[in-house]
Amino acid sequence: PVIDEEAQKSIRDYCTEMGLQGRLIAKLEAPKDGRFVAPHVFRVKGIEDIEREVFGPVLHVASFDADD
Repeated sequence: PVIDEEAQKSIRDYCTEMGLQGRLIAKLEAPKDGRFVAPHVFRVKGIEDIEREVFGPVLHVASFDADD
């Protein structure tokens, strides 16, 4: 669970926005009751794509060439 309903809404809104941008790789289910947020995995190009720190079950994945 997350700390409060405000945090839950903020994380869900962030996940919705990232999904609308086509960045969603995977999403699991979360319990319906309580302040749970489903774990999400998002594709990003790099740290510059992450606008803010998310304190919840959100993983950002960036791929890169071996020479980088």
